[in-house]
Formats: sequence, structure tokens, C-alpha cells
Amino acid sequence: MKLIEGQVAVVTGAASGIGLGMATLFASRGLKLALADIDEDRLNAVSDELAQGGAEVLARATNVADAADMQHFRDAVLERFGRVDILCNNAGIVSPFRPLWENPLPDWERVIGVNLWGIIHGIRLFVPGMVAAGRGHVVNTASMAGLIVVPWNGLYNAAKTATVSLSETLRADLEAAGSAIGVTVLCPGLVKTAINSDPTIAALIPPDAVFLEPADVARQVVSAIERDQLYLATHHGSDELVRTRQEQVLSQVRRVP
Repeated sequence: MKLIEGQVAVVTGAASGIGLGMATLFASRGLKLALADIDEDRLNAVSDELAQGGAEVLARATNVADAADMQHFRDAVLERFGRVDILCNNAGIVSPFRPLWENPLPDWERVIGVNLWGIIHGIRLFVPGMVAAGRGHVVNTASMAGLIVVPWNGLYNAAKTATVSLSETLRADLEAAGSAIGVTVLCPGLVKTAINSDPTIAALIPPDAVFLEPADVARQVVSAIERDQLYLATHHGSDELVRTRQEQVLSQVRRVP
């Protein structure tokens, strides 16, 4: 799908990081923006800056884990713009680094709520209208943690792996329904975002690790949208990590009598 001036892009988690990178790039391409984030002050600052640059922006403080909040956001988007061309379910939070069995229920609910239910709400609320209109592209932000296992990161791993599966299933369902809507599951490695500035996480990152700028990831996202690319892993070497994991799976599957 080609990006065309006047199209409408919805971005959650838009006040910082990858979400802000996507919103900024979309604005530079002449798209109208519907932005959501739980940080109202930062979101308003971002909205004002983009509007001053000439973008048409709707910004709503939204908890993506809350179904009613997301419905209010959807309704506001449709009331303002009447259409959605690009849906970026991007909002996400980090999980505490600890053994899986030591995570208390509130942490499970918080991480799964934002990282998985936020995407579910985006799909169920926005995609039906996109299907009816017969156009659009969905970008769901997962992580390399959705393709490989990162120890002590079980809540995040679970949510991001589910996001990969949701995206694959959404793509298959749309194709089976004869819809031309595209789907991309974004699986970034290390990016210069607030998530990776957490001291607990920072202490586990190798000193020679390569971080991408959010703007670099945004450019890859636009390329994936225009090429209708399902899987988008942002870093060099990601293919080797995935290949190693898949070879481990295949080696066990082949042993089945």
C-alpha cells in the first residue's frame, strides 16, 4: 500500500519512542494523525509540535488496556476523520526481569493488558471499518522477544509472542476473506526508547549492543507497509537468531516417532 497525502494514520503509544517516530514520519508524508498515549502531557506536547509543523492531528489520552477508553478513542477518530488507512497498535510497556513463577498477578495483568489487550482492542475496534472500506494496513508492534526467548522476561515474551501469532492470524483471516488489507508485525531489537532506559534492563544489555533510533525504525515500517511485508525485524543478525530457534524446534519435531 502506498502512502498518499491525506490518508489517516492511527498510532498508539505515540508520545515517545517508536510511536513518535512513526507519527513524525507519517506527518512528513502528509498523512493526518490520530494519536493515543497514556501520558497526556507528553502527548499534547507532541501533538502541538506536529500541528505547528503543518500536520492535522487528533490526540487523545488513552489507556489501550481499557476497552471503553479505546472505544472512545475509535469514536473520536471516526468522528474527526471518517476513515482509517493505517493502524499502528504500538503501545507497550516492559515487564520486571525475574523468574516467571515469581511474577505477581498485578504484573501479569498490567503487562498483558497493555502489550496484548491493547492490540486486541485496536484490531477489534478499527479493523472492521477498514475491511468495510476495502483499504488499509495494520502494524502491530511486537518485539524480537516474540520470536526468540529472553530469560527472566516471561511476561513480555508471552505478550509479544501472542502479538506475532495475532498478526499472522489476522493476515490469514483477511486473505481468506478476500480483503486487500495488509498486516505487518514489527519485531524490533534494541531501540533508543524509554523502555530500554530502565536501569534493570540497561544492566543486562551488552556494552557493544546496537541501538537504532526510533526514526530509523519508522522508515523501515513505512517500507514494510509499502511492500506489504508481514514480518519486520529491524536489526542485522535477527535472521540468525530466528533460524537458531526454528532449528531447535525442528530438531525436536523430527524425533517424534
